[in-house]
Amino acid sequence: MVGFIHTFQIKNKYMGFDPLSKTLLILDSKEVKVINKIKRNAPLTLSERQMLLEIQKTLDSKRENVNPIIVPAEINPNMMVLMVSQTCNMKCAYCYAFEGTYTKPGILKIELGKRALDIANELGVGTVQFYGGEPLLNFDSIEKLVEYADINGYKFRYGIVTNGTLINRRIADFFTQYDFEVTVSVDGPQVVNDLNRKYKNGKGTYADIIKGLELLNERGIKLALEVTYARNYIQKYSIRDILSHLSKYSKTFIVGYVLPPVQFQNNIIRDKYALKEAEIEEFLKELVDYLFDKWEEGIPIKEMGVCRILREILDPEYHVKTYICSEMPLRITVFYDGDVYPCHQTYLDRRFYLGNIRDKDFTKLLKERISKVTEHFTMSKLKLHDAWFSNLGDFCRIHLKEKVKGTYVLKYPRAYERTFEHILYNVATRDMKKVIETLGGNIVG
Repeated sequence: MVGFIHTFQIKNKYMGFDPLSKTLLILDSKEVKVINKIKRNAPLTLSERQMLLEIQKTLDSKRENVNPIIVPAEINPNMMVLMVSQTCNMKCAYCYAFEGTYTKPGILKIELGKRALDIANELGVGTVQFYGGEPLLNFDSIEKLVEYADINGYKFRYGIVTNGTLINRRIADFFTQYDFEVTVSVDGPQVVNDLNRKYKNGKGTYADIIKGLELLNERGIKLALEVTYARNYIQKYSIRDILSHLSKYSKTFIVGYVLPPVQFQNNIIRDKYALKEAEIEEFLKELVDYLFDKWEEGIPIKEMGVCRILREILDPEYHVKTYICSEMPLRITVFYDGDVYPCHQTYLDRRFYLGNIRDKDFTKLLKERISKVTEHFTMSKLKLHDAWFSNLGDFCRIHLKEKVKGTYVLKYPRAYERTFEHILYNVATRDMKKVIETLGGNIVG
Protein backbone atom coordinates (compact mmCIF):
# COMPACT_ATOMS: atom_id res chain seq x y z
CA MET A 1 0.00 0.00 0.00
CA VAL A 2 2.98 2.33 0.49
CA GLY A 3 3.45 2.15 -3.24
CA PHE A 4 0.40 4.38 -3.68
CA ILE A 5 2.27 7.33 -2.14
CA HIS A 6 3.23 10.04 -4.58
CA THR A 7 6.69 11.39 -3.74
CA PHE A 8 8.18 14.68 -4.87
CA GLN A 9 10.81 17.23 -3.96
CA ILE A 10 10.53 21.03 -4.00
CA LYS A 11 13.61 22.97 -2.98
CA ASN A 12 15.06 21.05 -0.03
CA LYS A 13 11.79 19.39 0.99
CA TYR A 14 11.02 15.73 0.32
CA MET A 15 7.32 15.00 0.55
CA GLY A 16 4.88 12.20 0.03
CA PHE A 17 1.15 12.40 -0.53
CA ASP A 18 -1.12 9.45 0.13
CA PRO A 19 -4.22 9.88 -2.04
CA LEU A 20 -6.10 7.18 -0.13
CA SER A 21 -6.12 9.19 3.10
CA LYS A 22 -5.06 12.66 1.88
CA THR A 23 -2.07 12.44 4.21
CA LEU A 24 0.90 14.70 3.50
CA LEU A 25 4.17 13.24 4.76
CA ILE A 26 7.44 15.08 5.27
CA LEU A 27 10.12 12.57 4.28
CA ASP A 28 13.87 12.31 4.06
CA SER A 29 15.78 11.12 1.02
CA LYS A 30 16.15 7.58 2.43
CA GLU A 31 12.40 7.21 2.92
CA VAL A 32 11.76 8.43 -0.61
CA LYS A 33 14.25 5.87 -1.88
CA VAL A 34 12.42 3.07 -0.03
CA ILE A 35 9.02 4.11 -1.41
CA ASN A 36 10.40 4.28 -4.94
CA LYS A 37 11.99 0.83 -4.55
CA ILE A 38 8.58 -0.55 -3.55
CA LYS A 39 7.07 0.96 -6.71
CA ARG A 40 9.75 -0.81 -8.80
CA ASN A 41 9.35 -4.08 -6.86
CA ALA A 42 13.03 -3.84 -5.97
CA PRO A 43 14.39 -5.84 -2.97
CA LEU A 44 14.80 -4.01 0.35
CA THR A 45 17.54 -4.25 2.95
CA LEU A 46 16.65 -5.09 6.56
CA SER A 47 16.91 -1.44 7.63
CA GLU A 48 14.78 -0.39 4.67
CA ARG A 49 12.11 -2.91 5.66
CA GLN A 50 12.02 -1.43 9.15
CA MET A 51 11.68 2.05 7.66
CA LEU A 52 8.88 0.77 5.46
CA LEU A 53 7.03 -0.65 8.46
CA GLU A 54 7.12 2.73 10.19
CA ILE A 55 5.70 4.48 7.14
CA GLN A 56 3.06 1.78 6.75
CA LYS A 57 2.07 2.12 10.40
CA THR A 58 1.51 5.85 9.92
CA LEU A 59 -0.59 5.27 6.82
CA ASP A 60 -2.65 2.51 8.41
CA SER A 61 -3.62 4.81 11.27
CA LYS A 62 -4.69 7.47 8.78
CA ARG A 63 -6.52 5.14 6.41
CA GLU A 64 -8.48 3.14 8.95
CA ASN A 65 -10.99 5.96 9.51
CA VAL A 66 -11.44 6.77 5.82
CA ASN A 67 -15.04 6.45 4.67
CA PRO A 68 -15.18 7.13 0.91
CA ILE A 69 -18.00 9.43 -0.18
CA ILE A 70 -19.10 9.32 -3.81
CA VAL A 71 -19.57 12.77 -5.39
CA PRO A 72 -21.91 13.83 -6.67
CA ALA A 73 -24.16 11.49 -4.72
CA GLU A 74 -26.97 11.76 -7.27
CA ILE A 75 -27.92 13.37 -10.55
CA ASN A 76 -29.98 16.39 -9.57
CA PRO A 77 -29.44 19.69 -11.43
CA ASN A 78 -29.06 22.58 -8.98
CA MET A 79 -28.15 25.30 -11.49
CA MET A 80 -29.69 26.47 -14.74
CA VAL A 81 -27.59 28.66 -17.02
CA LEU A 82 -29.63 30.80 -19.42
CA MET A 83 -27.86 31.86 -22.60
CA VAL A 84 -29.92 35.01 -22.97
CA SER A 85 -27.62 36.51 -25.61
CA GLN A 86 -25.46 34.59 -28.05
CA THR A 87 -23.92 37.78 -29.31
CA CYS A 88 -21.45 40.28 -27.87
CA ASN A 89 -20.52 43.95 -28.03
CA MET A 90 -16.82 43.11 -27.83
CA LYS A 91 -14.26 41.38 -30.02
CA CYS A 92 -11.69 39.85 -27.67
CA ALA A 93 -8.54 38.73 -29.42
CA TYR A 94 -8.50 35.29 -27.79
CA CYS A 95 -12.25 34.58 -27.90
CA TYR A 96 -12.95 30.90 -28.58
CA ALA A 97 -16.71 31.45 -28.98
CA PHE A 98 -16.87 33.40 -32.25
CA GLU A 99 -17.61 36.74 -30.56
CA GLY A 100 -20.03 35.10 -28.15
CA THR A 101 -22.17 33.43 -30.83
CA TYR A 102 -20.77 29.88 -30.58
CA THR A 103 -21.39 29.94 -34.38
CA LYS A 104 -25.15 30.35 -33.74
CA PRO A 105 -26.03 33.98 -32.96
CA GLY A 106 -29.37 34.71 -31.36
CA ILE A 107 -31.31 36.21 -28.46
CA LEU A 108 -33.42 34.23 -25.98
CA LYS A 109 -37.09 35.11 -26.42
CA ILE A 110 -39.17 35.93 -23.34
CA GLU A 111 -41.67 33.09 -23.69
CA LEU A 112 -38.89 30.53 -24.06
CA GLY A 113 -37.16 32.03 -21.04
CA LYS A 114 -40.35 31.72 -19.00
CA ARG A 115 -40.65 28.08 -20.03
CA ALA A 116 -37.06 27.54 -18.86
CA LEU A 117 -37.80 29.11 -15.46
CA ASP A 118 -40.95 26.99 -15.07
CA ILE A 119 -38.81 23.91 -15.67
CA ALA A 120 -36.13 25.15 -13.28
CA ASN A 121 -38.72 25.56 -10.56
CA GLU A 122 -40.19 22.12 -11.27
CA LEU A 123 -36.71 20.56 -11.03
CA GLY A 124 -35.96 22.29 -7.73
CA VAL A 125 -33.07 24.28 -9.23
CA GLY A 126 -31.56 26.67 -6.69
CA THR A 127 -29.52 29.03 -8.88
CA VAL A 128 -30.25 30.67 -12.23
CA GLN A 129 -27.26 32.23 -13.94
CA PHE A 130 -27.50 34.56 -16.95
CA TYR A 131 -24.73 34.03 -19.49
CA GLY A 132 -23.64 34.77 -23.03
CA GLY A 133 -22.14 36.15 -25.24
CA GLU A 134 -22.84 39.31 -23.37
CA PRO A 135 -26.06 38.79 -21.40
CA LEU A 136 -26.64 42.49 -20.70
CA LEU A 137 -27.31 43.04 -24.40
CA ASN A 138 -30.61 41.37 -23.51
CA PHE A 139 -31.11 43.06 -20.15
CA ASP A 140 -34.77 43.85 -20.80
CA SER A 141 -35.44 40.11 -21.01
CA ILE A 142 -33.41 39.39 -17.88
CA GLU A 143 -35.46 41.99 -16.03
CA LYS A 144 -38.77 40.55 -17.23
CA LEU A 145 -37.75 36.96 -16.50
CA VAL A 146 -36.68 37.73 -12.94
CA GLU A 147 -39.92 39.64 -12.37
CA TYR A 148 -41.85 36.68 -13.81
CA ALA A 149 -40.14 34.30 -11.38
CA ASP A 150 -40.84 36.69 -8.50
CA ILE A 151 -44.55 36.99 -9.35
CA ASN A 152 -44.81 33.19 -9.50
CA GLY A 153 -43.07 32.72 -6.17
CA TYR A 154 -40.01 30.97 -7.56
CA LYS A 155 -37.21 31.12 -5.01
CA PHE A 156 -34.07 31.29 -7.13
CA ARG A 157 -30.66 32.74 -6.35
CA TYR A 158 -29.38 34.76 -9.30
CA GLY A 159 -26.00 35.20 -10.90
CA ILE A 160 -24.63 36.71 -14.06
CA VAL A 161 -21.33 36.56 -15.94
CA THR A 162 -20.76 39.79 -17.87
CA ASN A 163 -17.99 41.78 -19.50
CA GLY A 164 -19.11 44.71 -17.35
CA THR A 165 -19.10 47.36 -20.06
CA LEU A 166 -22.87 47.89 -20.07
CA ILE A 167 -23.47 48.18 -16.33
CA ASN A 168 -25.25 51.42 -15.48
CA ARG A 169 -27.18 52.66 -12.44
CA ARG A 170 -30.43 51.02 -13.53
CA ILE A 171 -28.75 47.65 -13.97
CA ALA A 172 -26.76 47.95 -10.74
CA ASP A 173 -29.94 48.83 -8.81
CA PHE A 174 -31.67 45.81 -10.34
CA PHE A 175 -28.81 43.55 -9.23
CA THR A 176 -29.14 45.00 -5.74
CA GLN A 177 -32.90 44.50 -5.62
CA TYR A 178 -32.66 40.80 -6.53
CA ASP A 179 -29.41 40.06 -4.68
CA PHE A 180 -27.42 39.03 -7.76
CA GLU A 181 -23.94 37.54 -7.57
CA VAL A 182 -22.04 39.23 -10.38
CA THR A 183 -18.94 37.97 -12.17
CA VAL A 184 -17.17 40.53 -14.35
CA SER A 185 -14.46 39.64 -16.86
CA VAL A 186 -11.42 41.91 -16.68
CA ASP A 187 -7.81 40.99 -17.35
CA GLY A 188 -5.90 43.55 -15.30
CA PRO A 189 -4.83 47.19 -15.48
CA GLN A 190 -5.60 49.12 -18.62
CA VAL A 191 -2.28 48.39 -20.32
CA VAL A 192 -3.02 44.65 -20.02
CA ASN A 193 -6.80 44.47 -20.36
CA ASP A 194 -6.96 46.64 -23.46
CA LEU A 195 -4.42 44.52 -25.33
CA ASN A 196 -7.02 41.82 -25.92
CA ARG A 197 -10.39 42.88 -24.52
CA LYS A 198 -11.63 45.45 -27.03
CA TYR A 199 -14.83 46.68 -28.59
CA LYS A 200 -15.52 45.78 -32.21
CA ASN A 201 -14.16 49.17 -33.27
CA GLY A 202 -10.82 48.41 -31.61
CA LYS A 203 -11.32 50.67 -28.60
CA GLY A 204 -10.22 49.33 -25.22
CA THR A 205 -12.85 48.38 -22.64
CA TYR A 206 -11.02 48.97 -19.33
CA ALA A 207 -12.43 52.42 -18.53
CA ASP A 208 -16.03 51.27 -19.00
CA ILE A 209 -15.46 48.08 -17.00
CA ILE A 210 -14.09 50.07 -14.06
CA LYS A 211 -17.12 52.38 -14.12
CA GLY A 212 -19.31 49.31 -13.84
CA LEU A 213 -17.24 47.84 -11.00
CA GLU A 214 -17.48 51.08 -9.07
CA LEU A 215 -21.28 51.11 -9.41
CA LEU A 216 -21.42 47.53 -8.10
CA ASN A 217 -19.08 48.27 -5.20
CA GLU A 218 -21.07 51.36 -4.21
CA ARG A 219 -24.04 49.03 -3.66
CA GLY A 220 -22.14 46.27 -1.90
CA ILE A 221 -23.03 43.68 -4.55
CA LYS A 222 -21.27 40.34 -4.22
CA LEU A 223 -18.64 40.50 -6.94
CA ALA A 224 -16.09 38.16 -8.48
CA LEU A 225 -13.57 39.08 -11.16
CA GLU A 226 -12.77 36.62 -13.93
CA VAL A 227 -9.22 37.04 -15.22
CA THR A 228 -7.94 35.36 -18.36
CA TYR A 229 -4.15 35.35 -18.65
CA ALA A 230 -2.84 35.45 -22.21
CA ARG A 231 0.61 34.79 -23.59
CA ASN A 232 1.04 38.38 -24.73
CA TYR A 233 0.76 39.54 -21.10
CA ILE A 234 3.85 37.66 -19.90
CA GLN A 235 6.37 40.39 -20.67
CA LYS A 236 4.12 43.14 -19.28
CA TYR A 237 2.45 41.96 -16.08
CA SER A 238 2.65 38.87 -13.90
CA ILE A 239 -0.49 37.33 -12.43
CA ARG A 240 0.72 38.65 -9.06
CA ASP A 241 0.78 42.21 -10.47
CA ILE A 242 -2.63 41.79 -12.07
CA LEU A 243 -4.39 40.50 -8.96
CA SER A 244 -2.71 43.13 -6.78
CA HIS A 245 -4.14 45.81 -9.07
CA LEU A 246 -7.63 44.33 -9.28
CA SER A 247 -7.98 43.44 -5.61
CA LYS A 248 -9.09 47.02 -4.86
CA TYR A 249 -12.36 46.11 -6.62
CA SER A 250 -12.87 42.56 -5.36
CA LYS A 251 -11.05 39.93 -3.31
CA THR A 252 -12.72 37.05 -5.16
CA PHE A 253 -11.25 35.82 -8.43
CA ILE A 254 -11.70 33.17 -11.06
CA VAL A 255 -8.35 32.94 -12.82
CA GLY A 256 -7.87 31.16 -16.12
CA TYR A 257 -5.52 31.26 -19.04
CA VAL A 258 -5.90 31.06 -22.79
CA LEU A 259 -6.06 27.50 -24.06
CA PRO A 260 -6.60 26.17 -27.57
CA PRO A 261 -10.39 25.84 -27.86
CA VAL A 262 -12.13 22.48 -27.75
CA GLN A 263 -14.73 22.94 -30.44
CA PHE A 264 -13.06 25.48 -32.70
CA GLN A 265 -9.44 24.86 -33.62
CA ASN A 266 -8.29 28.43 -34.09
CA ASN A 267 -4.57 28.49 -34.88
CA ILE A 268 -4.26 32.23 -34.24
CA ILE A 269 -5.46 31.79 -30.66
CA ARG A 270 -3.21 28.78 -30.19
CA ASP A 271 -0.02 30.34 -31.47
CA LYS A 272 -0.25 33.96 -30.28
CA TYR A 273 -2.36 33.92 -27.12
CA ALA A 274 -2.36 30.38 -25.66
CA LEU A 275 0.30 29.64 -23.05
CA LYS A 276 2.80 26.83 -23.56
CA GLU A 277 2.96 24.09 -20.93
CA ALA A 278 6.07 25.44 -19.19
CA GLU A 279 4.46 28.90 -19.07
CA ILE A 280 1.27 27.46 -17.60
CA GLU A 281 3.29 25.73 -14.88
CA GLU A 282 5.11 28.91 -13.88
CA PHE A 283 1.94 30.98 -14.07
CA LEU A 284 -0.01 28.60 -11.81
CA LYS A 285 2.81 28.25 -9.28
CA GLU A 286 3.12 32.04 -9.08
CA LEU A 287 -0.65 32.26 -8.52
CA VAL A 288 -0.45 29.72 -5.68
CA ASP A 289 2.47 31.53 -4.02
CA TYR A 290 0.69 34.88 -4.28
CA LEU A 291 -2.45 33.51 -2.61
CA PHE A 292 -0.55 31.92 0.28
CA ASP A 293 1.46 35.14 0.73
CA LYS A 294 -1.75 37.13 1.07
CA TRP A 295 -3.37 34.61 3.40
CA GLU A 296 -0.37 34.71 5.72
CA GLU A 297 -0.65 38.51 5.67
CA GLY A 298 -4.29 38.19 6.77
CA ILE A 299 -5.77 39.30 3.43
CA PRO A 300 -8.79 37.09 2.57
CA ILE A 301 -8.30 36.97 -1.19
CA LYS A 302 -9.85 33.96 -2.92
CA GLU A 303 -9.28 32.27 -6.25
CA MET A 304 -11.94 29.69 -6.83
CA GLY A 305 -9.84 26.97 -8.50
CA VAL A 306 -6.98 26.93 -5.98
CA CYS A 307 -9.38 27.31 -3.05
CA ARG A 308 -11.41 24.30 -4.15
CA ILE A 309 -8.27 22.16 -4.29
CA LEU A 310 -7.17 23.46 -0.89
CA ARG A 311 -10.59 22.70 0.58
CA GLU A 312 -10.42 19.15 -0.75
CA ILE A 313 -6.92 18.63 0.67
CA LEU A 314 -7.98 19.87 4.12
CA ASP A 315 -11.40 18.22 4.21
CA PRO A 316 -11.23 15.20 6.55
CA GLU A 317 -13.78 13.38 4.38
CA TYR A 318 -12.48 11.36 1.44
CA HIS A 319 -14.37 12.09 -1.78
CA VAL A 320 -14.37 9.77 -4.76
CA LYS A 321 -15.23 11.58 -7.97
CA THR A 322 -17.65 10.01 -10.42
CA TYR A 323 -17.09 12.50 -13.22
CA ILE A 324 -14.09 14.32 -14.67
CA CYS A 325 -16.04 17.53 -14.04
CA SER A 326 -18.22 17.18 -10.95
CA GLU A 327 -20.46 20.03 -12.13
CA MET A 328 -21.55 18.27 -15.32
CA PRO A 329 -24.52 16.35 -13.82
CA LEU A 330 -25.48 19.29 -11.60
CA ARG A 331 -26.17 22.03 -14.14
CA ILE A 332 -28.03 22.46 -17.37
CA THR A 333 -27.48 25.21 -19.91
CA VAL A 334 -30.36 26.47 -22.02
CA PHE A 335 -29.30 28.11 -25.28
CA TYR A 336 -31.29 30.81 -27.06
CA ASP A 337 -33.18 28.32 -29.26
CA GLY A 338 -34.15 26.09 -26.32
CA ASP A 339 -31.52 23.42 -26.91
CA VAL A 340 -30.03 22.13 -23.66
CA TYR A 341 -26.49 20.92 -22.93
CA PRO A 342 -24.56 20.59 -19.67
CA CYS A 343 -22.43 23.68 -20.44
CA HIS A 344 -21.08 25.86 -23.22
CA GLN A 345 -17.99 23.65 -23.58
CA THR A 346 -20.23 20.80 -24.71
CA TYR A 347 -22.47 22.92 -26.95
CA LEU A 348 -23.15 21.46 -30.42
CA ASP A 349 -21.54 18.13 -29.52
CA ARG A 350 -24.59 15.91 -29.96
CA ARG A 351 -23.23 13.30 -27.55
CA PHE A 352 -24.02 15.80 -24.79
CA TYR A 353 -27.42 16.96 -26.09
CA LEU A 354 -30.12 16.89 -23.39
CA GLY A 355 -33.10 17.84 -25.51
CA ASN A 356 -35.04 21.06 -26.04
CA ILE A 357 -37.12 22.77 -23.36
CA ARG A 358 -39.99 22.93 -25.85
CA ASP A 359 -40.18 19.13 -25.68
CA LYS A 360 -43.38 18.01 -23.97
CA ASP A 361 -41.60 15.35 -21.92
CA PHE A 362 -38.40 17.33 -21.29
CA THR A 363 -38.59 17.35 -17.48
CA LYS A 364 -39.71 13.73 -17.27
CA LEU A 365 -36.77 12.48 -19.34
CA LEU A 366 -34.09 14.91 -18.16
CA LYS A 367 -32.45 12.85 -15.40
CA GLU A 368 -32.34 9.79 -17.65
CA ARG A 369 -30.74 11.87 -20.40
CA ILE A 370 -28.21 13.43 -18.01
CA SER A 371 -27.28 9.95 -16.80
CA LYS A 372 -26.71 8.79 -20.37
CA VAL A 373 -24.83 11.93 -21.43
CA THR A 374 -22.53 12.00 -18.41
CA GLU A 375 -21.39 8.45 -19.16
CA HIS A 376 -19.16 10.17 -21.74
CA PHE A 377 -17.39 12.04 -18.93
CA THR A 378 -16.91 9.53 -16.12
CA MET A 379 -13.53 9.25 -14.40
CA SER A 380 -12.90 5.97 -16.21
CA LYS A 381 -12.65 8.00 -19.43
CA LEU A 382 -9.72 10.05 -18.09
CA LYS A 383 -6.42 8.32 -18.75
CA LEU A 384 -3.70 9.54 -16.40
CA HIS A 385 -0.12 8.29 -16.18
CA ASP A 386 -0.35 8.71 -12.42
CA ALA A 387 -3.79 9.30 -10.93
CA TRP A 388 -2.65 10.49 -7.49
CA PHE A 389 -4.29 13.92 -7.84
CA SER A 390 -7.42 12.85 -9.73
CA ASN A 391 -9.77 13.31 -6.74
CA LEU A 392 -8.33 16.65 -5.63
CA GLY A 393 -9.66 18.78 -8.46
CA ASP A 394 -12.02 19.00 -11.40
CA PHE A 395 -11.04 19.22 -15.03
CA CYS A 396 -13.08 21.24 -17.51
CA ARG A 397 -13.38 19.82 -20.99
CA ILE A 398 -11.19 22.63 -22.31
CA HIS A 399 -8.27 21.20 -20.28
CA LEU A 400 -8.54 17.84 -22.04
CA LYS A 401 -7.60 16.26 -25.32
CA GLU A 402 -9.99 13.65 -26.61
CA LYS A 403 -8.38 10.44 -27.78
CA VAL A 404 -9.81 7.39 -29.51
CA LYS A 405 -13.05 5.77 -28.30
CA GLY A 406 -14.13 8.79 -26.26
CA THR A 407 -11.28 8.75 -23.76
CA TYR A 408 -9.43 11.83 -22.57
CA VAL A 409 -5.95 12.86 -21.49
CA LEU A 410 -4.87 16.13 -19.92
CA LYS A 411 -3.55 18.69 -22.39
CA TYR A 412 -0.75 19.70 -20.04
CA PRO A 413 -0.26 16.90 -17.49
CA ARG A 414 3.12 18.07 -16.19
CA ALA A 415 1.88 21.61 -15.51
CA TYR A 416 -1.17 20.33 -13.64
CA GLU A 417 0.78 17.78 -11.60
CA ARG A 418 3.42 20.33 -10.62
CA THR A 419 0.68 22.75 -9.57
CA PHE A 420 -0.92 20.19 -7.25
CA GLU A 421 2.52 19.47 -5.81
CA HIS A 422 3.13 23.18 -5.32
CA ILE A 423 -0.11 23.59 -3.40
CA LEU A 424 0.88 20.68 -1.14
CA TYR A 425 4.33 22.20 -0.65
CA ASN A 426 2.71 25.44 0.52
CA VAL A 427 0.41 23.52 2.86
CA ALA A 428 3.51 21.87 4.37
CA THR A 429 5.62 25.03 4.70
CA ARG A 430 3.16 27.85 5.47
CA ASP A 431 1.44 28.94 8.65
CA MET A 432 -1.76 27.00 7.97
CA LYS A 433 -3.37 28.14 11.20
CA LYS A 434 -3.08 31.72 9.93
CA VAL A 435 -4.23 30.70 6.42
CA ILE A 436 -7.40 29.05 7.72
CA GLU A 437 -8.01 31.94 10.13
CA THR A 438 -7.72 34.42 7.24
CA LEU A 439 -10.14 32.45 5.10
CA GLY A 440 -12.55 32.28 8.02
CA GLY A 441 -12.94 28.54 7.77
CA ASN A 442 -14.90 29.10 4.54
CA ILE A 443 -12.24 28.44 1.96
CA VAL A 444 -14.32 28.65 -1.22
CA GLY A 445 -17.52 30.58 -0.58
